[in-house]
Amino acid sequence: MHRATPANSSFRSYSAGGARATVDKVDNSKLMQESSANFMKGESRKGIESPENYGFTSHNFGKDDSGAAESAVNFIGGNRSFPTMGPIGDRRHRVCEGMSEGDSVMHRGKDDDMQIHLASDGLYHSAPQMVRVQLVPSGSGKKSPPQSQPQAGQHAANGSSGQQDQQQQNKPAGQKAVNSAGKDSADFMHVKNGEARLSSKAKVRLSTSKEDDDVLHEAGGGKDYVGGTPAKHKFSKILTLAGPSSNGMGRID
Repeated sequence: MHRATPANSSFRSYSAGGARATVDKVDNSKLMQESSANFMKGESRKGIESPENYGFTSHNFGKDDSGAAESAVNFIGGNRSFPTMGPIGDRRHRVCEGMSEGDSVMHRGKDDDMQIHLASDGLYHSAPQMVRVQLVPSGSGKKSPPQSQPQAGQHAANGSSGQQDQQQQNKPAGQKAVNSAGKDSADFMHVKNGEARLSSKAKVRLSTSKEDDDVLHEAGGGKDYVGGTPAKHKFSKILTLAGPSSNGMGRID
């Protein structure tokens, strides 16, 4: 027979139920992101696993004088010492104005003005410093595994074989950000304050839907072709008031 007193029921609800949490900081170096958070008064935990949707990750701001990020925590099996964290939100930085039903926004901090906004009238990439699209070398995102090495004698302690440990070490260990890998790329598009640039180490081509409207720059030959492509049309040097252009070629057929 199970007897449930008010005190017993209250304790079970406290132990097994979830809790709101304020997030002090996030450890983004782990394969599964981990957080340090506070629940009830005087109750804190470190190393709380914070699963994220595949293909999306973020590293939220830590606690400061203006507040902290927040989340909801579940306790696996009712064990108060085994918390897991749900999605982390931050009311200090959330986009809460200027959005319509159906909109979706990716953003950085409230003082950065950096957003990718999927709106009903288009897709907006916005930033005060630079918006850049770039090619990076293949493999730029590879991260060096493993994160930890097995200790001597650990095989016997945990019952695993050396072969199993080796397989564990060889498992994928996440990836790293590749934004800096394209800083020297010759193939990119960017918009900076007062400057827009389209670059390619081979060819830069501006066109409408018709090839006959192309403006083509060949990096190797150092010539600019106006009105088409040299593979399809004939060109001659553009004549200016000061004489023939050195690298400007105009279509003549």
